[in-house]
Amino acid sequence: MTKTIKLLAVFSALAAGTAALAQQTAPAAGLLGQRYVGASFGYADIKNSPVDAFGADVVANFPVRANLDVGFGYSRTWVESFSDINVDAIGANVTFIHTEGTLKTFTSLGLGYAWGPGRAEATVWGANVGAEFALTPKSTLAVSAGYSDDFKSGNNGVWDGTARANYWVTDKVAVVGTVSWLEGGDVAYTLGTVFRF
Repeated sequence: MTKTIKLLAVFSALAAGTAALAQQTAPAAGLLGQRYVGASFGYADIKNSPVDAFGADVVANFPVRANLDVGFGYSRTWVESFSDINVDAIGANVTFIHTEGTLKTFTSLGLGYAWGPGRAEATVWGANVGAEFALTPKSTLAVSAGYSDDFKSGNNGVWDGTARANYWVTDKVAVVGTVSWLEGGDVAYTLGTVFRF
């Protein structure tokens, strides 16, 4: 994969992987431990490149046990002005959660499939560790570090650091924003909404 296609695949995996943040039966400020569906739009500033990348995704998250969530997602990313440079990705993840008061730590493991123009395709995987902090009864801040890669030989992996904030506008609807710093100096931003059910 070229650097641009690789970055789009990682951006897609990050977008689909945001479903990994979730579990709990009573409404809480965060996304961890919640059952929800969501959608977001993203922008990636690709360092040393005259073009930028954009993305959109849909996600679903389901708590399956007290400290275990399962998430699913689909994303599409593209490079501006080049409609033939795009990547679609589907993914699933499991998130293990540990709660101490208003602090929730988590480990998430994901597996997905990304495909693009021609024969550009790859099975991708990722792992994240992080923590979610309650700021108010309706908002949280989460920080995480992660690594995403494919199963092909070579150096295709990317480290990232992500900060995510969410605010529950109502008991069912939240606004979610993320900023991710990718290895190599690229920065990705997303803004979206989730519906808790």
